[in-house]
Amino acid sequence: MTTDKKNIEDIYPLSDNQTSFLLNHLNAPDDDSGKLLVHGRLAGELDNQRFINAWQAVVNRHSALRTTIHWKKTDKPLQAVRKSIDIDIQFNHCGQDASDEQLLSNAANLFGQTLALDSSPNHRIIVYHYSDKHHVMHWLCHHVFIDGWSTAVALNDLINIYNDYSGIDTEHLPDNEPPQFKDYLKWIQSQDLEQSRVFWLNRLSTTTSNTAESLNDDQATSKRFETEITITTACSSSLHEFCRLHNFTPGVIIQAAWVIVLSALSGARELSYTLTLSGRTAPLPFIEKLVGQLSTALPVFAKIEQKNSFIDLVHQIKQENNLLRNHEFLSPSQLSKWGYKPANAGFMHTESGIIAVDSLVVIENFVVAHKNTDNNRQGLRLINFQSDVVSPYSVTLMVLANNEDIQLRLISNHRRIDQEYNSSIANTLKDVLHAAINNPSISISDLLQLLDLVALETLQVTASQNIDKAPNYCAPETETQAHLQKIWQDILQTNHRISIHDNFFNIGGTSINALSIYARIETRFGCALPLASILEAPTIKQLADLIHDPVDSHAKHVVAIQQSGSKLPIFGIHAQDVLFYRDISAAIGDDQPFYAIQQLEQINGKQVQHQSLQHMATTYIQQIRQVQAHGPYTIIGLCMGATIGYEMAHQLTKSGEKINALILIDPDLPEMVFEKKQASLAKVLASSDLKTLNHIIANLFTKLANYPIARQLAIAKGQLRIARKSLSGPLEKRRAQRRLHNWRLNQKYKPSLYNGKITVIQSGEYCQSMNKLFNNSLNTEGENSSIDNYIIQGSHTNIFSPPIVYETVSIITKVIDN
Repeated sequence: MTTDKKNIEDIYPLSDNQTSFLLNHLNAPDDDSGKLLVHGRLAGELDNQRFINAWQAVVNRHSALRTTIHWKKTDKPLQAVRKSIDIDIQFNHCGQDASDEQLLSNAANLFGQTLALDSSPNHRIIVYHYSDKHHVMHWLCHHVFIDGWSTAVALNDLINIYNDYSGIDTEHLPDNEPPQFKDYLKWIQSQDLEQSRVFWLNRLSTTTSNTAESLNDDQATSKRFETEITITTACSSSLHEFCRLHNFTPGVIIQAAWVIVLSALSGARELSYTLTLSGRTAPLPFIEKLVGQLSTALPVFAKIEQKNSFIDLVHQIKQENNLLRNHEFLSPSQLSKWGYKPANAGFMHTESGIIAVDSLVVIENFVVAHKNTDNNRQGLRLINFQSDVVSPYSVTLMVLANNEDIQLRLISNHRRIDQEYNSSIANTLKDVLHAAINNPSISISDLLQLLDLVALETLQVTASQNIDKAPNYCAPETETQAHLQKIWQDILQTNHRISIHDNFFNIGGTSINALSIYARIETRFGCALPLASILEAPTIKQLADLIHDPVDSHAKHVVAIQQSGSKLPIFGIHAQDVLFYRDISAAIGDDQPFYAIQQLEQINGKQVQHQSLQHMATTYIQQIRQVQAHGPYTIIGLCMGATIGYEMAHQLTKSGEKINALILIDPDLPEMVFEKKQASLAKVLASSDLKTLNHIIANLFTKLANYPIARQLAIAKGQLRIARKSLSGPLEKRRAQRRLHNWRLNQKYKPSLYNGKITVIQSGEYCQSMNKLFNNSLNTEGENSSIDNYIIQGSHTNIFSPPIVYETVSIITKVIDN
């Protein structure tokens, strides 16, 4: 590295993200995706020298703006912070008659220039004077040094420092020294990657099967098309107000709308896209003022349920975004080391039904704002701030949400997407957003029907040309199979032909879907199948065969979810059913045998009615011994299954067996006030007394007055959904009656001493008094007794569902391995 050593302030390595941008710069200098063009209008009188001085002060304040990158004659790339650098600012006079086309041409010419990263200056600034109080600034910089958030920080400093030279806005001068980029690098190096590795390996295990063509195999024929849309003022106002009321950000709302567009185009229910994150989660003082390359881009996975409302999808996307923020220090290159391969597919299907879209969503919600916004006052103002990037993705959605009006820019760079197609996609997104904001509770199914179906069909035809489909379709061979195919298509809400060999869970099936399917099977065939049988018979053909066999011959408490693997098995104890354990088994991986313990109504024609929770635990132990004769045993229980699992652990240790891990998740314990207050509702569900039901629902908030309002609302909505379902058919009514029976067993249970370690995992939504209730409910006074508590994001109903399941699994695997 050759440079003026006297002018060097510091030298340190590059971050992973910086290295990626450098490699792209070196490999494709003419198509450098790291270039960043920031531009906006300057309103007010502009003094050129004062403007230069203000920029110099900004550069002096932020070391990232005084940095160069060096890779020649070094073992690894390094960045050198200089004590001072030259700044390249040009001033041009264009006259008041300059057109918007000329502005765009000026920006394009600057954007086409190449930046030398290893020398100074490596930023270029051009100011065009159109009149005394009307100017346009273009700032060409590079992502290897700074990210989008940093440009807003720098421009805020620029305008406020400039105005301070004339005695204006002194209170808005930067008064706190921001951290420097090397401080952030030190923090990254101190992070333990193991927890993130486990999280992402589990999370990506179900998404790495994406098969897609490469965008780069025909770059010569791909062109860049761009469509810009401004959301109407009325809709923008409604959106901002809605966000304030419900604690959302506009970016989350727009992401949910984008997911619906992807689903509408593809027909797929599981989707993915890449989201940029600011990286400002490091616990450094004034991290929001740091200028440097902190941003990252991580995959977001979403699942569409057409019966759910738009607001349900927004909550899911918000949860996804919150999960990603726990890993904002990771780079895409780190994920690739763990096996993640982003898809380059446009809008395409894969055999697994997952849409592989290499779309990037960029949310520019950082604000360039300063106090001086009064046109009658002197001073300089920056308005209409935005940035241009070179995106390597087929489709890039840029959201400018830092003003009252919201702007959307859709940029396509794929050989099979033309300007008309690009505009149609953008307008479809706009239609979704307008309809959803006007009625956030609208179901996704109804929302899709409101769209321009003719336009959608055209888009879908165009999208379908992106892939040669060769599905292994096998038509029904019997009348039973044909009826099952129709039931599956109705419940899964799909027009795609379902093969009799398609796995129910691989085509979008869930435990809730399974409940609906089994209710329809019982009505159509008069056959009451155990719900968990779909785990061992997940295809139409296998399920049809099961319908024609005696049900009881297949009924057993222990259900094999994953039989192969070198590790000791895990036994998951039922709550209401055990289908949710399939997601947790899949997230743990193929080397972990996993068995679920289900509750049965009858075996070999005899009614199964446990007289006590202790008797239930004894029966289950006899069953699991047929799989694993001796310990150490690993037991997981959710809700009431946690209490059963506790009793099983007690009985096993009393008989001389060892427990490897006892993991209780959102435990439903004997002395919990919450379950006592559920008793009346459970009785209603079993008796079908609709008048009493209405009374209970109406008074639920009063009965749960000791809980936070949000928790009361969640319980009320959940119980109302249960009530409506439980009175709709024989299967649901039996489930309600069994729930009531289990509640009675739970209330009669008097815990015995368990002399061992317990791990309790609680969802963040669950009652915060759970720890106290738990410790008061179970006998943990033994010499070796202890309780480890974990709280994770999510709710009681989604703790075993993607994406929350991966956080749950990271704790489970840690406990088991230890």
